[in-house]
Amino acid sequence: MEPTGDHDWIKGCTLPDHTELQERTLKTDQDIVIGERCRIDYGLLGNDVVVCEFSKINGNIVASGDARIDNWCEINGGTSSSRRTPTSAKGG
Repeated sequence: MEPTGDHDWIKGCTLPDHTELQERTLKTDQDIVIGERCRIDYGLLGNDVVVCEFSKINGNIVASGDARIDNWCEINGGTSSSRRTPTSAKGG
């Protein structure tokens, strides 16, 4: 892969302690950040999940917090986030 500039420091995969590799899912209770142009052949289950541009995820994305998927990503699975956004109060 050609160098892409300032983001070259992400050249490997780092998994936090106590991450579980289940049959088809990487599961952690921490945040997950997938760098740009990555291919992950597992689903992701974590607190906040961020998938950067041009990445491909072959599995489901489940976030107990926020899920952010940037432009030009390919997700071959479902996505869900359990964080609720507040609704505005009705005037009356």
